[in-house]
Amino acid sequence: MRGLDGGPPGGGREFDRRQEFGDREFDRRGRPGFRPPPPPPLPPPRFERFGSPPHFPGTGGDFREGADNARDDPTNFVPPSWLKEWIANARQRGYGDEELATILSHHPRLGRFVQRSRERGFGDPAIFAAMGLDRWPAQPSHASVSPPPLPSPKSTTPAQPASASSTVRLEIADHLHTTEAEVELVGTLGGATKGASVFVDGAQVSVARNGTFSHRRGVPIGETEIKVEARDRQGRGTETMVTVTREPAAATGPYEPLNPSRAKGKRHAKAVALIIGIDRYESAPRAEYAENDANAFYDYATRALGVPSDRIKLLTGAKARRLSVEKAVLAWVQPLVAPGKSDVYVFFSGHGLASDDGRDQYLLPYDGDRALLAQSALKRKDVIDALVAAGARSVTLFLDTCYSGGTRGNDTLVQAARPILISVTEPDQPANVAILAAAGRDQLSSSLSGARHGLFSYYLMKGLEGEAATGDRSITTGSLETYLRQQVPGEAAKLDRRQSPELIGDPQRVLSEW
Repeated sequence: MRGLDGGPPGGGREFDRRQEFGDREFDRRGRPGFRPPPPPPLPPPRFERFGSPPHFPGTGGDFREGADNARDDPTNFVPPSWLKEWIANARQRGYGDEELATILSHHPRLGRFVQRSRERGFGDPAIFAAMGLDRWPAQPSHASVSPPPLPSPKSTTPAQPASASSTVRLEIADHLHTTEAEVELVGTLGGATKGASVFVDGAQVSVARNGTFSHRRGVPIGETEIKVEARDRQGRGTETMVTVTREPAAATGPYEPLNPSRAKGKRHAKAVALIIGIDRYESAPRAEYAENDANAFYDYATRALGVPSDRIKLLTGAKARRLSVEKAVLAWVQPLVAPGKSDVYVFFSGHGLASDDGRDQYLLPYDGDRALLAQSALKRKDVIDALVAAGARSVTLFLDTCYSGGTRGNDTLVQAARPILISVTEPDQPANVAILAAAGRDQLSSSLSGARHGLFSYYLMKGLEGEAATGDRSITTGSLETYLRQQVPGEAAKLDRRQSPELIGDPQRVLSEW
């Protein structure tokens, strides 16, 4: 390919790629202290007419000096013969594609092609990829750039100084949390990923074709810093430190899922059950998993206690307002009680509170106000008295709550700057009433996050599945209390709490038999 004067491209002397420029120095941005000689110039614009200009393949040999034809299309662009070799030599001498893209965008002929392609709506990825570059500048500089000569060969050391600009991007989370002995580092490479490599604390890991990588390694308890480095094919690196925080695993579970199909008991046609669960209150702290407890207990009421499904009332969340609960007791349960023949069961999972002197215990409905207990909450004694007055043969209450002023979480129900544990005084109660309570008088009722239930409720239902059965194929209030005392305190201790269920009433009452 000759110029109009018969000489080499540009009308100058023949371009000698072997010429050294070691005696020239210049500062390149981003390479402090590195002053390589300038690379050779790109071939200047030529004034001869090509048979088919590289911008427009397939034009039948007609040459057009300008690049303003409507068919400008980077997807059809054919690079000039010198471009591929020039790019290859520049890469070997240490120049990245981003730098080369900036240089090429200022070449008189190629720059015109870039400008017209952009005007037609093509993005830089398509434009510079057509030239053979893997990466391009988002906004090339418009300063006057004279294409420099190739630099002298760089050092072949694989790791580059931190100031060298890497053409590969490393994307990975910089902080991870785990309770396991191993952690998996997952990341992605961007930019010029071809030929790129990844190292984790100096050990190379494999990189998938799409640029993703993963690596597992052990970590001790506490904080561990892991160095992750990505290098492009020129050996220039970018790195980050990943901090892994490992905490001891909580000693909870695994907990066997509840399975009400295991529960079996005789059907009692006259029995009645009222089931209440309130997780999120209108104005009080949350009682975790309380509604899960109530929904699950429904099946145990039918299968273990033998209550017909049409004689069970289930109230959860906003449906368990004070008026709704009082209506259920007075206008629904009482009319269903057959005097001397009906066993009545009440299950309540949620918050409880005691009066300041500890003499009165309250069940907090959905809309209950801690500051106005007597006016907004359900007095436990009033509920019991209403059921006894209806003529129930027996009344059994399962209460997954406490009255000490605490909650299942870390909140407090009492109006004070810090939790105050109230000592509750249990009043005398009728002989046909039994209460199985989740916690002692000055203890807290806890939740079991591993099972997504209240701690008391979970083991109460496991006991009704048959784990609390006596040798004569029955479950009594006493055998159920014994089972709960075997299970609950140990699990509560893992949560740094004290919780021991209590039975108030006859331990010989039969709850289920088969």
